[in-house]
Amino acid sequence: MSFFKQFLGITLESFIESGETEVKEYLKDKQDDDYYLNLGYTYSSLGKFNKAIKNYKKAIERDPNSHTAYLFIGQEYYFSEQYIEAAESFEKAIEIYPANPFAYNGLAEVCYDVGLTDDAIENYKKSIEIDPKIGDSYYGIANIYYDIGLTDDAINNYKKAIEINSEFASAYFDLAKIYYQLGKTVEANKNFRKAKEINPEIPYDGLAEVFNSL
Repeated sequence: MSFFKQFLGITLESFIESGETEVKEYLKDKQDDDYYLNLGYTYSSLGKFNKAIKNYKKAIERDPNSHTAYLFIGQEYYFSEQYIEAAESFEKAIEIYPANPFAYNGLAEVCYDVGLTDDAIENYKKSIEIDPKIGDSYYGIANIYYDIGLTDDAINNYKKAIEINSEFASAYFDLAKIYYQLGKTVEANKNFRKAKEINPEIPYDGLAEVFNSL
């Protein structure tokens, strides 16, 4: 198994505890074809996005066909609100590996943020077609349906996200908001309490007092 696969299991706390220098030295000891990909992931986890991008670019120089490097650098660009670069990176990841559902999800997020709602929905649907077991895909498309007023479609997709991941706190909470708006207080309270049980720290958009009073 490559070090990169092992690396994904290391927590952010372990990065911070061991320190950036030690992690970099450890990566050198384990250097393989994924070295710059590993290092970029490390910097991203430490919040050093510019350094993450720099290393992902080096990973691409080493392997121009690394769809993972394009996916990860696309995420960094997206979080930095560099939407053109993000879209180009996700599209390149898809060009190299068309069966990558996460690249379609990333492209969907970019499209929605720049106002291309139909394209965003289409990309989420492509992701679901490739792998129907990724809860985030249903959650993403549910958020769009909710925003554009397609309440029933939003509810159905939030429920699908929860079917895949029964610990999806945000999906429970968003369902609670919809049910509350529809006047279905029993369902609203049930889903709100489930979200709070899973993640007491989830931001409740100022609605906690409303739900707690149900």
